[in-house]
Amino acid sequence: MRAGCISAFRMRLAAGAFPPKAGMDGSCMRAARRAPSQYALHRRRGMRRSPHSTRLPPSHQDCPERPRRASAVSGVNIYPIQPRWQDALRAALACIRHRLERRAGSPEPKPFIFSRIPDTVTTSDHDWLKGRLEQLAELAKQIPADGDTNEYNYFTALKLVAVHYYAAVFASVVRNTREYGYDGAVYVDLFAGTGLVKIKDSKFGDFMPGSPVCAGLAASRFDYVVCVESNKKRSGVLRKRLADVLEDVEFDVIHGDCNEKITEVIDAIKKRFDNPILLTFVDPEGLGIRFSTLKALSKNFRQCDFMVNVNSSAVRRVSGQIREGIPNVEKSLEAYYDLDVHDVILGLKHSAGPQEIYANLIKSVLGKELGRTIDIRDKGETIAYHILGYTRKTSSRYKRAFDTLADRLSWADREKTRRLFDSITNRQSSIDSW
Repeated sequence: MRAGCISAFRMRLAAGAFPPKAGMDGSCMRAARRAPSQYALHRRRGMRRSPHSTRLPPSHQDCPERPRRASAVSGVNIYPIQPRWQDALRAALACIRHRLERRAGSPEPKPFIFSRIPDTVTTSDHDWLKGRLEQLAELAKQIPADGDTNEYNYFTALKLVAVHYYAAVFASVVRNTREYGYDGAVYVDLFAGTGLVKIKDSKFGDFMPGSPVCAGLAASRFDYVVCVESNKKRSGVLRKRLADVLEDVEFDVIHGDCNEKITEVIDAIKKRFDNPILLTFVDPEGLGIRFSTLKALSKNFRQCDFMVNVNSSAVRRVSGQIREGIPNVEKSLEAYYDLDVHDVILGLKHSAGPQEIYANLIKSVLGKELGRTIDIRDKGETIAYHILGYTRKTSSRYKRAFDTLADRLSWADREKTRRLFDSITNRQSSIDSW
């Protein structure tokens, strides 16, 4: 019976039926409830004392009123932590804050440690892509439209979004890993173009920044941008446009075929940096890139990521011409893969597509084992081309960026991109047709 009375008393005490005594705040009452009985305490100490004593343990006698203060994590009022744990908690919070700020790419301290949450967590794919296109549309306004432009379809904007997003992630990570001995973040564009893209199937004259501008004006800047353009007039226009948005020491434009000028590109980088990290974007027309060119870059710069545009339709077209016996087309396919043409034809029969052969070469020959294929769609499920994004085995943060791009762009095609442009420019006030 006595046990039942004690249990009932404790239940009423937990429910707040008894106000705290003078000199005791809520924390002391909680400590008193959790404290063992006096009978148990004195038995442990070898003392004989009446079990009916109501005296509190010495640690809870005359407990003074303690002020409340805000938590460093949640901002909620809590009671002060015991002094012996304060230093440990303060060090843990500082470590968490430092790691999150490094991941967010921002050196400034933030008022709350969770104030920079990646937008990929909270936004839908539609809103994410719309926001990226808005950023690129604003960048295009900074580029003068006089002079030549490259003209492509709406789905080209998806490729430029991929370059802009990954370039920002890449440069941000490199800048936060200077302590590992890297002295520069370098962007290499082997088919640079004019720096400005005009959407040719647009009725309103929509423009997008070219890949060199997307990378050069990313959220985290590169230390050096190297562009190669085979057309002399376009290379001059590109140099002028880059000079409007970058400092002269931040970029170089090399005129010529990138396969023949690759040595010049390597020398220009080595003159500036001893241990750089490279991001190389390869966007050829057809089969204009030789795999030996990428091997030369990878051999000279061990830390080199690749984004390669593989035009599967061009590969299948050339392979069909070879099977029909059309002369003088084998060399282009052999140089594209750096393989014997018969091995390429055999591989096309047993693989899912030309992009898989190229991806296997990037993994086995260039040593870039982590990556993802980003499909750029023309209409519906029709693939216009594939962007192969591959990085080093130890670079899981870069791999996650490629995964984000592949997942975020998997739903978009030419028509949906056009509607997003209409929504951005207020040409379409609603999305009922989606």
